Amino acid sequence: YQDPRIMCFNLKLYGFNVRLVNGYAPTETGGSCSQKDEFYRSIQKVCEKTEKHQKLIVIGDFNATTSIALQKSEYDGSQILSDEICNDNGGRLKGLCRSKRLCISSTFFENPIENRWTWYSCDKHTKKKNDYVLVEKFIQSYITSCKAEPDIDFDSDHRILITELTTPKTRKARWKKRSFKNTRKIDVKMLQDQKTRVEFKKCLTEALQSKSM
Repeated sequence: YQDPRIMCFNLKLYGFNVRLVNGYAPTETGGSCSQKDEFYRSIQKVCEKTEKHQKLIVIGDFNATTSIALQKSEYDGSQILSDEICNDNGGRLKGLCRSKRLCISSTFFENPIENRWTWYSCDKHTKKKNDYVLVEKFIQSYITSCKAEPDIDFDSDHRILITELTTPKTRKARWKKRSFKNTRKIDVKMLQDQKTRVEFKKCLTEALQSKSM
């Protein structure tokens, strides 16, 4: 995909089929509305899956501010949560999560605030959460950690955001046992039997008595 702000490719990890999208959104003040609109139109397009059973992971610097990312809010793209601090890019980021049903992965973990900031000013006084990992609920269920590491310095004003994903390595590991409801129909004709009728009345009386207590 030809876009200076977006990269995407497909990965297969032990049969775990992933479409990985990496984006760099225009800054809050330096980017115009038309630039932001174009970026999000493009990222919506590349998030379309190209293979069967493909799962989506979106990562990158979204220059987005939202208070739900500064705490354990377990944001999965479907809730409407109170957001005291949210800039235009933050609203657009949540819009992407809603449209693609993506979780903000770091919000599912009880991390200290220092492990949430991903950008530091030169004087180290201003800190922001600019970088995000967005995943589908299925992927989120296999993520064991997502936090920034402020002590790892690699000559950048950003801090690395490390996400640990434990992928199921076999088909058996990916299979989840389904629960089946008891669909057996009640045979009311059994009440014609005297013994069954007496037992039914006894059970019904006990149930009504326990409810009234």
